[in-house]
Amino acid sequence: MSRSVLISSDVLVSTPIAALVASAPVALRLMSDHVGLFEAWFAVAGLLCPLLAITVVAVRVARRALATLAPSASVPLLVATASWCLLALPMTALLGTTLKANTHHRALGGATYAATVLFICLGCALVAWRATALTFSRLQQPSIRTAIALALGAAALVLLLAAVAGGALAVPSEAGVNARIPSLLVDGAVAFVVAAAVSLVDLRVKRSWWLGAAALALVSSGGLMLVARSPSLARSIAEEAPLAGAVSGALGLSGDR
Repeated sequence: MSRSVLISSDVLVSTPIAALVASAPVALRLMSDHVGLFEAWFAVAGLLCPLLAITVVAVRVARRALATLAPSASVPLLVATASWCLLALPMTALLGTTLKANTHHRALGGATYAATVLFICLGCALVAWRATALTFSRLQQPSIRTAIALALGAAALVLLLAAVAGGALAVPSEAGVNARIPSLLVDGAVAFVVAAAVSLVDLRVKRSWWLGAAALALVSSGGLMLVARSPSLARSIAEEAPLAGAVSGALGLSGDR
């Protein structure tokens, strides 16, 4: 059995599992007197299936490509990148806040910010890579290395999302748009983390691909059917679950009818 078929089989099984897991928090948010928990859960899972399938395929292909090109560099690369983000992001945010409060000439402040950020990013990259090299030279256990990489990666993702959410909420805009930004960021982060997590596991289900295909068809078609026949559910998804609502709107199921 070729590797491409194995990837396809794993994607067929992983996608509905990821969709059901990622949609659970959204379903709890949507649950109300007019929308049931199971109805919302299954509907959102069906809408997220296309996005999660693409994400699972992309992550699996990237993981295999990285393992082929540099099998020993994937974990150190993740650690160094996450460390760089954790170092550089707070420093650049502090610099921007300081310049905004103390610089009255916008052009001068912008030029100062750009030049300083360049040095900060280069310096943090050097520090992060050097610290990773020194740490991994003393840590030989693969399990500990992987745990450190996952912890730092999760911390960097949370910090990045918090920074983006804070910046978005600080920009004056319509109340309805601003209210959806945190939900969009949270739903997107959960979906990506779940998809990445299932992509890291080789399920070895090449003989049971039909089971995954049936599960994917059931979740996706069942969810779309629930959204199509319930305008109130479609409206709730469009208003309170922007990620799934974007898919629903693209399919013409936004509940405006």
